[in-house]
Amino acid sequence: MAQKSDAQKKKNKGNKLNAQQQKRAAAKRVARAEEKAAKIKKKDKKKRTGKEIAIIVVSVVMVVSILLPSLSSIINKSSSSSSSNSDEPTSYEEAQDKYQPLVDEQQAKLDKDSNDTQAMYDLATNYYNWAGKASSYASSDDDKKNFANDLYQKAIDEYTTYLDATGNDFDTTDEKTAALNRAMANKSLEKNDEAKQQLEDLGNKANYASAWAQLGMLYENDSESDKAMLAFEKVVNSKDSSASNYRSWAVQRLQALRKKKQSDTGGPEALILKCNFWQGADPASDTSSNFASVAAFRVHKIETSSSDSGSDTSSNTTSDSSSS
Repeated sequence: MAQKSDAQKKKNKGNKLNAQQQKRAAAKRVARAEEKAAKIKKKDKKKRTGKEIAIIVVSVVMVVSILLPSLSSIINKSSSSSSSNSDEPTSYEEAQDKYQPLVDEQQAKLDKDSNDTQAMYDLATNYYNWAGKASSYASSDDDKKNFANDLYQKAIDEYTTYLDATGNDFDTTDEKTAALNRAMANKSLEKNDEAKQQLEDLGNKANYASAWAQLGMLYENDSESDKAMLAFEKVVNSKDSSASNYRSWAVQRLQALRKKKQSDTGGPEALILKCNFWQGADPASDTSSNFASVAAFRVHKIETSSSDSGSDTSSNTTSDSSSS
């Protein structure tokens, strides 16, 4: 017993090693426990994140479904605008490439049916638009300028054919646009008298604010201030749907012409006498549409003779305009 057997020594040695191993094993167990806990925590975190993502996705879908009509409208409008802008010619040659096929197409329709008024209108409008583009890119090239002028004349001829076919009543938007474009084509060819007469005819028949606005500009450019103010006054008083596009601008032109007239003639009284506006009336006390532009004039009642007080303002306006 005093001397330990080899087996006992090995056992004791093994026990010593086992103690160290146990220490290391304990450390490993702790490490594995911590690793396991970390994995469980990570797994739980993933689950929570996935749940949150699902909630976010559902919320986004709901918002998109609500906004889809508006987004669709915006996208379509943007797409349409981009497409329209991309189709716009950026040179003389591109204008020809764009409008020549359109002109040929409408002319072919008229060759098949000479009474096709829509083809007449489209043909004239394509000539008019082509002329505008060709003119803007003609620069100092006389040949290109002459070609653009030829296009304007073709537009005038085709619009006249269309308006004759429809009766010159200006009942539809196309008819009004045709008459307006024809007049502006004449203006581009410096045929101002014809343009004025056509605009006045359109304005009188349809009370078309766009026509009065263009007529006012023509008169103002030709230094015919009185007639320009009459035209701008009709823009202000017009109940035409296009009037809202011009009314505030027309009031501004009236203000500018009034100031110039005051400077030239010595005051608002002289302006009223010259323009024959509102004789015997008091704009400050009249709230009717006839005085819609009172803010532009800011005048007071003036004394008139008995012979003048009975005059018809509207007839004076018509006669003044027609005298052009």
